[in-house]
Amino acid sequence: KMEKKLLPFILLSCCSIGTISGCGVKGKQTDDNISNSATIVSDNTVSSGFDLDLAAEQISIKGNSLKIPVQLSNLPENWRYEIKESPFTNGFGLARLFYNDEEVITAGIMNFYEGKEGKSVIYNIYIDDDSSSIANIIPQKDTRDDVLRKLGEPTSEHEEDISETIHSHILVYGDKGTISGINGSDAQCVTVSLNTDNIVNSVSISYVSK
Repeated sequence: KMEKKLLPFILLSCCSIGTISGCGVKGKQTDDNISNSATIVSDNTVSSGFDLDLAAEQISIKGNSLKIPVQLSNLPENWRYEIKESPFTNGFGLARLFYNDEEVITAGIMNFYEGKEGKSVIYNIYIDDDSSSIANIIPQKDTRDDVLRKLGEPTSEHEEDISETIHSHILVYGDKGTISGINGSDAQCVTVSLNTDNIVNSVSISYVSK
């Protein structure tokens, strides 16, 4: 399941990430003025009462806690990364994350430039199985009612065709931004995708410094 298509990243409103095949390579861009650390925006509580800062602290990947945004060089103990080949541009990319040397997730990174990979910042996590959770939402288990109970009413919601055969109802909590796809993202939100039975298909969180 680790090798997934990038379609969710390109199509979902909050730039949810799926993984792609290929060996890790260094970024092709350079920038001498990138930030050494992520900048967390202090006020991310939307009118529904949803708090992005709190959600960013409530990420569990196969039972292991992770908070974003976080610089790759500052990953917690027992975590490590490998850069993954990706089609993204403008300083965005992908990183494989390992916990105790077991690959557990692929994350979206920003501030990604050749020779300064450690300064890249994880800004996006995407999950679609019940071994992980974001903001206490568990894919394949939680329902729309569970999401509303845990997060409140969404900032916005819409229908979306993820592929020719997959149709989803999308709940967005926070600012989904205006940029998506291979150009990166400017989103600060949690996105929940529901199937036709109102079961959570996937959850993603994007926290891009602005």
